[in-house]
Amino acid sequence: MAAAAAAAMASSATSGPRCRSDSWTIRSPSSKGCSPGRSTWCFSMARSRERMTAIPAGGTAAAAASRSPRCRNCLRDMERDMVGRSVTILATPAVHSCVPAVHERPYQYSGPAGAVRYNRKREEWDGACMGPACGSRGGKPVTLSARLLILLLPSTALLLCLAQSCTRASEARSIYGIHDHEPRPTEYLNRIKAKVGAGWVTATVEVGSNPADQSGADFRSISSEGHTVICRINNGYGLNGTIPVKSKYDDFAQRCANFVRNSQGCNIWVIGNETNLASEWPLDGGRLRYISPQDYAECFRKVYNAIKAVRPNNRVIPQALAPWAGPYGSGTIGGYPHDPMSLNWVQYMNQMLTAIAATGPLDGIALHINSRGYSTAAIHSTAKMNAGGMLLYSSFYVYKDWIDYGIPSSLYHLPLYATECNGYFYWKGGHPEDPSQHYLAGWMQEIYAEIDRHNRQAVLTGKPVFRCVNMYRWCDHCDGWNIDGASNPYRAQILSDLDAALDAGYFWPDPDAVIVDNSDAGFSIVSGVWSVGTIATDKYGADYRWKSTVGATGAGVVRWTPQLQREGMYDVAVWYSQGANRAPDAPYTVESLNGEQTFRVDQRANGGRWVSLGRFPMVQARASVRLSDNAGPSVVIADAVRWEYRGELPSTGSLTGTVRDVNGAPVAGATVVIEGHPQTMVTGSAGTYTFTGLRAGLYTVTASKPGYTAHRMEGVAVGEGVRQQDFTLGCAQVERIGAVRSYPNGTVVALQGKVVTENAGSWFWMQEPDRSAAIRVAGAWPSVAAGDVVSVSGTLGLHGNERAITGAAVLRTGAAGIPTPVSMRTRDIAGPPVAPHTPGVTRPPATGLHTVGLRVRVTGVVTSSSPPSGFYLDDGCALTDGSGFGLRVTHWPQHATPAPGQMVSVVGNAGLYQTSGGNARLLWCGPTGRIEVLSP
Repeated sequence: MAAAAAAAMASSATSGPRCRSDSWTIRSPSSKGCSPGRSTWCFSMARSRERMTAIPAGGTAAAAASRSPRCRNCLRDMERDMVGRSVTILATPAVHSCVPAVHERPYQYSGPAGAVRYNRKREEWDGACMGPACGSRGGKPVTLSARLLILLLPSTALLLCLAQSCTRASEARSIYGIHDHEPRPTEYLNRIKAKVGAGWVTATVEVGSNPADQSGADFRSISSEGHTVICRINNGYGLNGTIPVKSKYDDFAQRCANFVRNSQGCNIWVIGNETNLASEWPLDGGRLRYISPQDYAECFRKVYNAIKAVRPNNRVIPQALAPWAGPYGSGTIGGYPHDPMSLNWVQYMNQMLTAIAATGPLDGIALHINSRGYSTAAIHSTAKMNAGGMLLYSSFYVYKDWIDYGIPSSLYHLPLYATECNGYFYWKGGHPEDPSQHYLAGWMQEIYAEIDRHNRQAVLTGKPVFRCVNMYRWCDHCDGWNIDGASNPYRAQILSDLDAALDAGYFWPDPDAVIVDNSDAGFSIVSGVWSVGTIATDKYGADYRWKSTVGATGAGVVRWTPQLQREGMYDVAVWYSQGANRAPDAPYTVESLNGEQTFRVDQRANGGRWVSLGRFPMVQARASVRLSDNAGPSVVIADAVRWEYRGELPSTGSLTGTVRDVNGAPVAGATVVIEGHPQTMVTGSAGTYTFTGLRAGLYTVTASKPGYTAHRMEGVAVGEGVRQQDFTLGCAQVERIGAVRSYPNGTVVALQGKVVTENAGSWFWMQEPDRSAAIRVAGAWPSVAAGDVVSVSGTLGLHGNERAITGAAVLRTGAAGIPTPVSMRTRDIAGPPVAPHTPGVTRPPATGLHTVGLRVRVTGVVTSSSPPSGFYLDDGCALTDGSGFGLRVTHWPQHATPAPGQMVSVVGNAGLYQTSGGNARLLWCGPTGRIEVLSP
């Protein structure tokens, strides 16, 4: 096959544009396009940066590096054309060409250099380079683009792949499941579907080892309902062995591949079962012969490779082992002798997984987890047993031993699948070891709660995460562990407890989810005093923030801002600790491309888990969640927020609005243009326009008409529904804040890209990014916080004796972080008037620059104080305003008033206040300001 591929590629290299000898070539199957040589693409590797540069054939590296529009467009077209095709390139000094092949879509490649997987959430490849040629790459693949990957092969040749066919189906997000697909566990699955959407099923099949057998199975009656099927493939049961004798490993591998290829509705395959039990070994020459961990690993690798050849994107997983099995001596089963087994269960697993990983990848880890009985005490029993010299848990905490001792830490990134779980004894009672043991109410809820607690902690500690816990078993005639059937008097209680467990809504953590905890950098206190709490046991992480709601009006606000890897649709959920004193209506406000939407959450219930707020279209500049104290008694809890990617942005948005002049009259015949959009709209007599079918995102929109000053708005967010954006023609498009000082009151102005320095509640200040000038914006804007980047349009006027923009429209376009304050002497605060329109300091008269609104820092000695909200300080400038000596400081209640004689450093906003003798200097120390006592 390799020789044929090389020959085909050599043949295809004889025509068309050629690449340089140190490049690799992709030839697109499509030849339509944007430039000469469009159908051929050259890739050059900058080895020092492990980066590939795409260049149209005949182009140059400089052209690509310049990112010219033609280069960008061609690269985008090339990537689009390659979607749905598999292109493999074997690059040697003599061969530079490719053989395209049509497939369903790019997804995964597995080969002698390792395995790589296309992560559709992040539009990039996950995988590892393996082999002697990888050098110091540290196990990371070289990424070319969203759909291109380069891997070093052991032969030092290079393989460039746009993946194979067969996408991997998404897995159920809940952790609830059941064992048995036949008879179909309809009642059990319907309960799961009704409460959490989808669950899991463990199926088990006997396929034999006849390589000519092409039969498969159809699991679509289950998977079509959204449930995920995990199929355990057995060679046989009983004396046939769960895997065959060693001489049949190749035949078994081929039979497994045939079965998988001809099966539908399943994408996860577990190979064999519990070979640490002699009862699972095949009869060989009249004896049940020991299957060592290394024997199993050899068989697994053959089966894995065979299945991957036909279903490269399916998961193939090693067997689950029996808890508490081994070591044991020789004996007999069914009249046949069996070999001894010298390993305990975790030793067997560790050796098995180590041997498997030494020969290649595996896609997950299956576990069997049981408690010794059906009491909640049994779940949390810390009793241990001696297992060949190791003290190991003898009840449900066996799952901890599997992880700590059975699974090598190098495999902790793999998902866990608990394909069997019960209380060891029969659910219905009558187990031969202890007939009195039977199901007890509450056991199922606590099993799932315990696994959820593990999962939450595992995300923080790097341990593996359980994706499912499947109860063994449903079938009423398969063995004594049946949940279904008239023989089980506890069936109704079990199903009732299942409902209660489902009400808790446990889902496995998405490894790509973005979580912002209250202690993370993405969390900020916008305003108010939020105390740190640690007492609640159902908190996320080490602590949480809380604030009293008694007498609160919404002035206390916190915000969570994620760092999203890509734009798209996101499920947003919040975490809080519940309690009787929590607010019944905590107001969470989600910012997205849909705008701002507030959801009231009852924090008295459903705490200690993720509570969904919904699904939203998001980009980085439009992704945050706020919580305010405007709620019922008596406290609100601010802990963590999670964003989970759920797909691409929709193309169902609309943008509409009205174009008016500065007097408010509609403007007919105005042209409205969206940058990068082919359509242009012209307003009618009502001055309105509408764009439809827009992809959710941020847009730059301009309205214009001859004879008027155009109005341009950047960062206009379009979401899933209809977004309204009005325009005012004739307003002054001002680049710099300093320029507005010369405009008379009543002038309509528009400013873009300014940084908010403080939100005072009924106004906020914004300043230039270079800290050269600032201005007040009148009005209550609870969604705006210090550090935000905003665009503002409105009418110039006065507000609180300062020049301000009134009647404003405010658009948040990003975040820049709270600006560093400018250090000033007290006499430089505020500054002189500007022209006749912008007030300044007149008592005593000021000189120098106009600094009203800037975020500044002053340092001095407190000369007098007026708790709880003000004081004067002097830095040697000896100012006086007729009421006090020094600079007057007004601060918000969360700051303590310093005492006279203390030296302090104060961060706030420069301002003005009116005295009987004129305007005097004032420093506003708002919610994000600081008062630091430097000396007593």
